[in-house]
Amino acid sequence: MIGWVSRVFQAQFVAALLAMTVLSGCGGVPFPEEVSIENAPAVLRETFKDTKDQGIRTGVDLAIRCIRGKNYTGADRALNSLMTQKLTQKQTGIVAAIVISVGEKLQQAIEEGDIGAAQHMQIKSLGK
Repeated sequence: MIGWVSRVFQAQFVAALLAMTVLSGCGGVPFPEEVSIENAPAVLRETFKDTKDQGIRTGVDLAIRCIRGKNYTGADRALNSLMTQKLTQKQTGIVAAIVISVGEKLQQAIEEGDIGAAQHMQIKSLGK
């Protein structure tokens, strides 16, 4: 079971990395190479503090609550939903970096036997 999960995580990692690379090349906006899961709530709050779009603000708040509550499946859903919104290049890069950190936590949870995390990643892989 771990084999396909690792492939899904690798695909997610590559997609987020590609988004960060393409965007940084398009506008010259520097993106952090990594946003730790511990710093993610503060980084999200700071990055989206001036956002007027209520849908985006709601998604950011949900992602922050999920990360703080260690609900990484919920955080992954919220962050991926944010990625479908009209974000700035900087916002997209930050969200992509945090998706990677959340993905690492999901991978760790799966390796520790978390069935919910494994099911989430399996369903996510079927959607791609």
